[in-house]
Amino acid sequence: MLSVPEKKTAAAELFRDRHFFNSAFFTDLREARASLSAASSQTTTQDPSARRALLLRYHRLLASARDDPCAFDDNLSFTWNDAFRPHLKRTAASIRFEKAALVFNVGAASSRIAVDVDRVAEGGIKAACGEFQRAAGAFRAAAELMDREEGTVDMGPEAAAMLERLMLAQAQECCFERALAAGTSPAACSKVAKQVRFAMLLACSSSMLALH
Repeated sequence: MLSVPEKKTAAAELFRDRHFFNSAFFTDLREARASLSAASSQTTTQDPSARRALLLRYHRLLASARDDPCAFDDNLSFTWNDAFRPHLKRTAASIRFEKAALVFNVGAASSRIAVDVDRVAEGGIKAACGEFQRAAGAFRAAAELMDREEGTVDMGPEAAAMLERLMLAQAQECCFERALAAGTSPAACSKVAKQVRFAMLLACSSSMLALH
């Protein structure tokens, strides 16, 4: 099973404008963003569930903001590196870009959670399948947020489609494992195996398009 690396980000000093300084809400938002960038270098060692919780907390705060901070600070911008080619990065004064990168990383964290699940344990296959499906949904959502936005290649339509199909193919593989464990008939297992093979082929063809 394969997981997806997270995008790394640089620190962003949010809300330098005095308009925000006395607001407890924006203080929470600044602290959440600072925690996100500080932990960016530790994504491979940090527990993926804790990492996802941090990402979701910041995303919820950002979604609750009544105003776009970029409208108040001409110097405010967000920098995110490509997940697969970290030497490539994109800086933009766009909350939509920030949200898309967050959602992408939620998908990456979910894929790590799925891979780490002990599928031999009771309920393990079901848990892994659910996490792969969550990851697929996150990658699709990130691409939708980036519609008409310029970003890194990993959030482009081709790469997002490849990642979504890869996650769904691995979820389908979990279904195959569950069918085998349940003693399903050979004919039914064969049918599921064909579905897994087809899903994997789709993911491979999408990866070829994404790399082209």
